[in-house]
Amino acid sequence: MPNDSMLPGPFDYVNQYHAETISTGRAKQLADGKVVTVNAIGVEHEGKIYTVPGYDRNTGKLLSPEEAKSKHMNAILEGKVAGIPLKFDGPASKHPANVLAKQNHRKMESPREQARAIDAVYWK
Repeated sequence: MPNDSMLPGPFDYVNQYHAETISTGRAKQLADGKVVTVNAIGVEHEGKIYTVPGYDRNTGKLLSPEEAKSKHMNAILEGKVAGIPLKFDGPASKHPANVLAKQNHRKMESPREQARAIDAVYWK
């Protein structure tokens, strides 16, 4: 059994998807000019929240939460996506999944990452 240091972090899967989307040049530019590489969505499964891509870089489609969960369920079941326990005694804004998602999103919106994403636009 792997030790905790070998397990994926809650955003490793979407961050890898982001990097692969950029390296393959499959980002999508929305009508408002924003560039999408992941469109991370939190989906629930067996008492945990899993953050998965809500953007299909092969079709350029933004997925519903149900579509995203279905598309990435194998990765969840295989342990490639780390889950965060859903149960939390406090306001939703302070739930670890939301706090960590905001921190990760700020990292992905850095000027460097945005420049890389703009260079990778394929879908408009």
